[in-house]
Amino acid sequence: MASVEYVSGPRGEILIYQEGATPASFAKGDLVRTDTAGQVVMATAGNILGIACKGYTSTQGTRIPVELVTPAAIYRIASQAGGTALAQVGLLADVVFGAGAHTVDETSPSTNELDIVGIDPQDAIGTEGGKLLVRFRFKVIEAR
Repeated sequence: MASVEYVSGPRGEILIYQEGATPASFAKGDLVRTDTAGQVVMATAGNILGIACKGYTSTQGTRIPVELVTPAAIYRIASQAGGTALAQVGLLADVVFGAGAHTVDETSPSTNELDIVGIDPQDAIGTEGGKLLVRFRFKVIEAR
């Protein structure tokens, strides 16, 4: 299952980038950014380009389609907390990056990458690892 999934709103364009070297091991559905050479690598705190439509291949230069994220769209990401709670809605949060396993951390955000706008209706409130509905804050979206 993808770490980050589009839910609704204006969808970002899909552009083709070359695969970079490090930090590597992103999976399809993970957040990516561009490195100094303009190649895609796994996103890092405060620096997000889009969602990888193809996973890391270990061959630098491979064509990787990326769906650009937009602050007007809503996305689904798993909560890092023990269970989803209504108290999470309205909080600022950070993304915890891991290959194939991005999560939302609202307990001690430092870069405030996300606005939590809801709880995924597919999960009951209190679901451990349940999904949150989020928007990316404009300040962390990489200039294109």
